[in-house]
Amino acid sequence: MNEYFKEANVTKSRDSAVAELKANLDDNDIVQNLQNALNDSRKLMQREYVAMR
Repeated sequence: MNEYFKEANVTKSRDSAVAELKANLDDNDIVQNLQNALNDSRKLMQREYVAMR
C-alpha cells in the first residue's frame, strides 16, 4: 500500500505522462480526453482511500 501512496503523492507518473503528451501532441481532443481520464482516476483514488481505511 505504501507504493500506491508513493505513486499517487510523490512519483505521479500519470501526471507526468499527461503533461508530456500535452507538450508534444497537437490534437487537443486527445489531450483533453486524457486529462478527463486522469481527473476521473483521481476521484476513484479518493474512494479507494476511504475504502482502505
